[in-house]
Amino acid sequence: MKKGVKVIPLFELLHTKIYYSAQPADDDEGHNPVGIARELSSQGADEIAFIDVDQVRLGFKVWEDIIKELKETVDIPIIFGNSMNAFDEFEVALETGVDRVAIDVFGDTDHSMVDILSSKYGSERIVVAVGGKKNPPESGRPEFELVERCGCKPTGMNLVEWLKMAEFFGVGMVILTSYDTAGAGKGYDIEMTRAVTSAISVPVIAVGGAGKLEHFYQVINEAGAAGVGATSVFKSGILTPLQIKKYLADRGVGIAK
Repeated sequence: MKKGVKVIPLFELLHTKIYYSAQPADDDEGHNPVGIARELSSQGADEIAFIDVDQVRLGFKVWEDIIKELKETVDIPIIFGNSMNAFDEFEVALETGVDRVAIDVFGDTDHSMVDILSSKYGSERIVVAVGGKKNPPESGRPEFELVERCGCKPTGMNLVEWLKMAEFFGVGMVILTSYDTAGAGKGYDIEMTRAVTSAISVPVIAVGGAGKLEHFYQVINEAGAAGVGATSVFKSGILTPLQIKKYLADRGVGIAK
């Protein structure tokens, strides 16, 4: 039985605060992950995802306290990932109360981490967060290439093949960001999302490019996304998860309960 589509706000974290370039620096509540989670949970989000992008690690203790506060504040699943992909930190996160951990994929990310974590904690708790870009046919590179965060570092790796291997090792969900469309507000990357959903059977959450309601419907209807993720439309208040769900439901899309 096919599960309903999920609406998942996704935010990057820097120094324990939400990183969003358009947000005024003195807006403390706007940068507070607990405050944002509380607001979006009340507005109908199915889950909420936070990816820590700090390269200088603060140690997991600071996240342990924040995660505990998040769990006390909201009643929706929390996805948490970090830039260092340390196995022991993922274990602590899961045992602290995170519902799913997101492996933030780099060129040297080892599939065995997916295997070990999914074997111990179950596939449904293991997510990979990947970014991709499309290359022209004459480039000699994969059509859809796995790139590291912000799309600034190509890896030479085939995005679709990497995800097929991740599925083999037991990943339970994929958060897919297209850096060709991210931030533009002109719609999701239908072609890339379709290429991934056609190749793997685990749920794919499309991220990057949402600017208006029809964009959410398009990536579900035309590309087979199992869920939609976004940052700017939620952070700016342009849309709420409930508005998106109503729009989708009105067009016959099954919504997660």
